[in-house]
Amino acid sequence: MILFLLNGCAFALVGAGIGAACRASDVNYEKVELETKEEYGKYRLEMQQNNIEPILTYEEWLKNQIEDPKKAERWSKVLKKVEKNR
Repeated sequence: MILFLLNGCAFALVGAGIGAACRASDVNYEKVELETKEEYGKYRLEMQQNNIEPILTYEEWLKNQIEDPKKAERWSKVLKKVEKNR
């Protein structure tokens, strides 16, 4: 009986840990997504101010940005979600 209760507690703790990790992952994703959108906004503004055509779409711009190894790891999840939602 005690062993059963201990197993139940262990499952509850693992479940709580997984839930917390998922919430933290969602917050981190939202932060990265906001970062990409701010950078894209700066890019669009600069292109418009300098009358440079064509202006890349958000998805095209993201694809170009993730060629940079530093941004690839952080921004590739955002690109995957953008491509999935098309």
